[in-house]
Amino acid sequence: MNLYPYIFKLITNVKRIFFFFLSGLFCLSSYCQKEDRYLETAKLLSRDILTQTGYCSDGSDRARNGEPRFSGAMEAKTISFKGYIYVTYYEANGDIIIARKKQTQEATWEKSVLKGYQVKSQDRHNKIAIAISKGDGVIHLSFDHHNSPVLNYAHSAIGVALHPKKVVWDNSIFILQPNLGLKDDVGLVTYPSFTSIEKSGNLILYWRSGGAIKGEMNLARYNSTDHSWSIVGMISSREGKYKGVVGKRGPYPAGVKQDSTGTLHLAWLWREDLTDRDILDVKGNHGLYYAQSTDEGFTWHNSEGKLVASISSGLKMGVDNIGPPPVEIPMVSNPSNVGISSAINPYNQDFYLSVKHYNDDFSKHTNFLYKRTVDGKWTAQPTQMEGNCKIVFNDDFMFRLYESEILYATRDTDYTDWKKIELPNKLEKGKVNWNTDSIDEGMVSLAIQYDPITKGKATPIEFMVFQLINK
Repeated sequence: MNLYPYIFKLITNVKRIFFFFLSGLFCLSSYCQKEDRYLETAKLLSRDILTQTGYCSDGSDRARNGEPRFSGAMEAKTISFKGYIYVTYYEANGDIIIARKKQTQEATWEKSVLKGYQVKSQDRHNKIAIAISKGDGVIHLSFDHHNSPVLNYAHSAIGVALHPKKVVWDNSIFILQPNLGLKDDVGLVTYPSFTSIEKSGNLILYWRSGGAIKGEMNLARYNSTDHSWSIVGMISSREGKYKGVVGKRGPYPAGVKQDSTGTLHLAWLWREDLTDRDILDVKGNHGLYYAQSTDEGFTWHNSEGKLVASISSGLKMGVDNIGPPPVEIPMVSNPSNVGISSAINPYNQDFYLSVKHYNDDFSKHTNFLYKRTVDGKWTAQPTQMEGNCKIVFNDDFMFRLYESEILYATRDTDYTDWKKIELPNKLEKGKVNWNTDSIDEGMVSLAIQYDPITKGKATPIEFMVFQLINK
């Protein structure tokens, strides 16, 4: 009897079983490593006071009936690039400070003062925006706006962020250039923000012209090849009918985001104020609206692919032509324009949004997680999480960053298995700006300006770096 075929089959089966056993161990090990990757309590790596005298608004600029409004900390902003951290903020004397240091614990801060501009605003909406055009290493600033007739802007020399070790960080670093150095009429400027276009190295600047209920979305584009700005133009319209009634409205976007192909994604709520009170009396936010651009802002299509804005033809996104929102959040649900956040999942380029509004039975005002897949399908995930947060992705994880804790969930569960990372030190009340540029290295940082006890009184600004992963 020839036993060779049976022995060969037995050996093959043993090998197969052994392979599956090892595979199972590897998967279990990988799963455990994934589960144990992040700390339950973040480790504080460094903590620096940038100033004891950060500028705070007393609210008198926009007082109503003699009562100050919009008082408090003006907020600091922070980014990282090429091993350096940058923080910009207002000093109590009105100076605009841009501080930097190497991304090491022992490094010291260097400070530059923007020459030729003093902040006198008493309105805490007037925050700073900062970004780097990675194609040429220019650092860009925009600051001090709330319905302002001039677009306040300054920039560094070419290559400053690309070759930071060669740069002497003094008060000559930044050059003031109102209206981006252009003669175009930019309207009344509010909430400017930058989006860095990774694929081209260019930069997009967004701002709202007009007010909260009579506002439009505007874009400008920085070309990092010829180092110059150009106005893209107005991409939305305040005009149109909502629920059959003529009214006016203003946008509250979740920020312009770009995916790996360079496509820009934009989602927003509209703040409505209908003028015909005899027919319909409504005032508040509603949405959620969405559009995308594949040419750095010159044309926009809605979620179904319909052209809804074109700079060359003068077509603008309006409540009449955008179509029904892919996600209907009615005014009665009270969607909040504060803390609305968005991010692109690098794994599959899906677009995510976090928006606060009431749940179905109006028992809780909480965060909802909305997702648009690359093929245009929308889903909603209610959560029990409250408060304003920033969402960001890294590897297989989504993070929600709050003022006192960080939550994370895994892609394997479609981001439903939320776990908590506590901060090791309790923060006093203030305005927090998270920097997640180093999250792939297991670190995040924040700049916080503390709230004043007395309106208008200067407060400290601190910068902290946290380690999130087990090492």
